[in-house]
Amino acid sequence: VLRGTRMPVAAIFENIEAGANIDDIMEWFDGLDRQQVKAVIEFAVRSLDKVPGSRLRSHFYVVP
Repeated sequence: VLRGTRMPVAAIFENIEAGANIDDIMEWFDGLDRQQVKAVIEFAVRSLDKVPGSRLRSHFYVVP
């Protein structure tokens, strides 16, 4: 769950996998902090870099 919210981190990834971007997520879920959402995605990208052959890695693009 994202700190200060009731939103599970998995919901971010499920929406991104379904084609959403950070702007979509920010619009759909009130009370989220953009930096917090980006930090979760960036953490996932770094974690996936450590998983050989991970097919999920291609789903995450972090735009500054």
